[in-house]
Formats: sequence, C-alpha cells, structure tokens
Amino acid sequence: MSDHEKDSAEQLIDLLIYAPLGLALEYRTLLPELAERGRRQLGFARSVGKLALGGLVAQADRTRSATEARAKPSPSPASSDAEPTSEAKLPEAKKAAAKKAPAKKAAAKKAPAKKAAAKKAPAKKAAAKKPAAKKADATASADADIDAVLPTYETLTARNIVGRLDGLNPAQLRIVAAHEGENRQRTTVLNRIEQLLG
Repeated sequence: MSDHEKDSAEQLIDLLIYAPLGLALEYRTLLPELAERGRRQLGFARSVGKLALGGLVAQADRTRSATEARAKPSPSPASSDAEPTSEAKLPEAKKAAAKKAPAKKAAAKKAPAKKAAAKKAPAKKAAAKKPAAKKADATASADADIDAVLPTYETLTARNIVGRLDGLNPAQLRIVAAHEGENRQRTTVLNRIEQLLG
C-alpha cells in the first residue's frame, strides 16, 4: 500500500470513527464554547448590518434633499416685470375711487341715523344683561337644590353618587339629573337615574 493510499485511509478512519468518538466525549465542554462563538459572530453580523443600513438611510436622505432642492422653482424675472403693470393700473384705480365718491356721500347722510341707533344700544345691552342675571340666579338656585338633595355633591365621585341615588324620591332624582346634565354629564350617574325613574 502506497503512502498516498495510507493517508487517505487514515483520513477516512479519522472522519468516520475518531472524530465522532472525540465529539461524543467532549461535547459538554465544546458546546458552550461553540454557542458563545456563534453568538459573537451573530452580534458582529448584526452590528455590521445596522451600520450599512444607517449609511443607506443617510444616503437616501441626502438624495431626497438634493431632489427637493432642484424641484423648487427659482424666482423668475417675470415677477419683477409685474410691478410696472400695477403702476400702469393706477389711473384706473383713481377712476374707480371717483365712482365710489357718491356712495360715500350717501353713507355720510345715513350717519345721523346710526348715531341715534347707537344711543339706543345701551338700553339693548341692559336688556341683554337681565337674562344673564336670571341665568346666574337659576344656576345658584340649582346649586343650592343639589346641595340640599346630596350635600357636597361636587366632591363626590360617580360611584358615591350612584350608591346614594336609591334613597332619593323622583323629584330629587330629577334635580340630580338636571344638575349632572348641565355640568359634568357622567353617563353612569345619568343612566342610573333613568333606570330609577323609568
């Protein structure tokens, strides 16, 4: 048997017999080391991928900025030519103002009527304030009513209010419903009142 044939036979025996036997005996010590090596390799590949992706994103941003800069129209010289045309329109504007002058005179004649109306305005304002005062009185009386039905109502939670509704009569329930509907509008309270009244 030649040396070459001996080497091939030994390599085959190593591969089929000795390597699996050695692996079976040493797998407990080799497994954690191989796993750690694989973990390091994966982490390295991930960091390289992140760097490459960051470079691609930055390049895309630069390309987009350059494209947007090219797409913006530059100020055209036509805009500077527009000014003389507006100056040319000045005589037309003067003619239009002359036509409006009679309308101004007519408005000046109506001014005394406006002054008379302005004198009547304070009376209207006073009349408008009266309903507001009535509303304020109504709100104050509603607050007094709710405190008479459930003292310290504004400090109570919805759960506390719902727990106390069973002991109220229909008139008191309506007071609570009106107050809740005008103020916080909590559905749990309003639904429970509706159940009790219904």
